[in-house]
Amino acid sequence: TTAYDGGVNKLVFWSGAIFQAPYMALRQQSSNAPSGVYCTDVASGSPADQYELMASYWITHINGVATPDLASFEQAVRQCPDRTYARVRIVSFDLEPAVLTVKTCYHYWPTSTLTKDASTESGWRSSNEN
Repeated sequence: TTAYDGGVNKLVFWSGAIFQAPYMALRQQSSNAPSGVYCTDVASGSPADQYELMASYWITHINGVATPDLASFEQAVRQCPDRTYARVRIVSFDLEPAVLTVKTCYHYWPTSTLTKDASTESGWRSSNEN
């Protein structure tokens, strides 16, 4: 028997929020997922928190660029300059669409990733490029 790992292979941290591809239980609850990018947590006091980006939102676009998966989301947010407003198109868990703006602050809230990597001691590899 193989151990179940929950299906989380990568996390993207942007503006104080954590994003990932939808995990199995979420896919089962949302059979018509609007995107492959799901916000799982938002740090208190972060830009994401201040501009009301919340956990349980699906992210469909960043500055007009479609984000159907985590790779395209990461590429889109890495194009957002520091201290500028990013337009974030979201869909709530109840499938209500909306548009938010988030002002980036990479000094305190840099974009980074954690990627599953069995060759590392912790099992995860981090990347902090902005």
